Amino acid sequence: MRFSLFALPSALLISGCAAAVSDDVGAGVERSSNAVSVAEVAAGAEVVFQKEKDADGAKNVDSRDSVLPLPATETAGALPVPAEPQPLPELVGVSGTKLVKAPESPVVNWLNDLSEAESIAASENKDIAVVFMGDDLNPWCRQLDSEVFSRPAFALSANKHFVFVLIDSSQAPAPDEKGASGNVALREAWGVRALPTIVLADQKGRPYAVTGYRNMGGLDYALQMESLRRIREQRDLCFAAARQETGSVRAVYLAQALRAMDDEIVLRHYAGEFAELKQLDPENETGLAGNIEFMPKLNALRSVMLGKIRNNRDYAGALKCADDFITRESPTGEHLQRALFLKLNVYGSAEKRDHAAVVALMNAIIEIDPRSEPGQTAVDVRARAQALLAGARAVPEP
Repeated sequence: MRFSLFALPSALLISGCAAAVSDDVGAGVERSSNAVSVAEVAAGAEVVFQKEKDADGAKNVDSRDSVLPLPATETAGALPVPAEPQPLPELVGVSGTKLVKAPESPVVNWLNDLSEAESIAASENKDIAVVFMGDDLNPWCRQLDSEVFSRPAFALSANKHFVFVLIDSSQAPAPDEKGASGNVALREAWGVRALPTIVLADQKGRPYAVTGYRNMGGLDYALQMESLRRIREQRDLCFAAARQETGSVRAVYLAQALRAMDDEIVLRHYAGEFAELKQLDPENETGLAGNIEFMPKLNALRSVMLGKIRNNRDYAGALKCADDFITRESPTGEHLQRALFLKLNVYGSAEKRDHAAVVALMNAIIEIDPRSEPGQTAVDVRARAQALLAGARAVPEP
């Protein structure tokens, strides 16, 4: 088989905007010696992992049209005798209390401590959704709460797969609040800059995807979160396959696992795996290391631009920094989209509020790739800017 490297959509953390953003895997792949190059592996084997790009695809997952036959009975035409009902298994909560698994709640069951969420997620075989929210003055947080989290359709679906942790970033927590100090450190350690931000993590609290506000209803948002869980499933499959290999084959599997996730998540939470990949693939034949190392450069650009805006109100200088960076680094695809998105800090600032410029910027980002995570975010931002622009034009001048 021929091996195909691929990229999945990554989430986006943006300052000042809405989003921020087969156990047989190794079967049939022949063992290769360390002398085999990554290019030869890429030409000689193929593993395809499919990931739906949107939430609508999640509706058709694992659908079955067949109906299981009724069990045979001794008397013709007699109904089968039902088996004796089995008692529900007892679950032990983190406090030691015995619990009985109940139907999913029509409201989100919020926690405020990641450690407690990890224990519950492990006992119930769920993932973790860490939700960083601001106060009611943040329009994106307010809308996410009213359009998604407050909807029973969202809770009934999402509670099946996630344990929710709410981190209120609008005020300093009380000293005796459980998990409060850890939550403040968590936001800093995870590099959360925009609100709202939803970080999806596995049962051990290791992040694998990031999302934010999306212009969709509660059920659609729950389906989108469910589709993002496939990133974790692909990560686990590839890491498991990598543990069975050495040399260039191991590098290919590591690259696939890391490629499924956002670049910044890889740098923050998968430094060990990334360092091993660079050691196994010093010539960057997988093409991943160079892409991931773009993120620190982008973060440095963000810091410089925000410094010019906040300290000197030098909006023209901030825009020039972005243009010079794009000329010097020549980014493409999602990297170019991310660099362009930083201009939103200028056009969308409280002093500028240049809605026409925001629409033009979002059009440029969407044109690069409308199906990428930055492209989808740009669609939402453009819709908001167009609405604001239409409202401004409707107000007569004094």
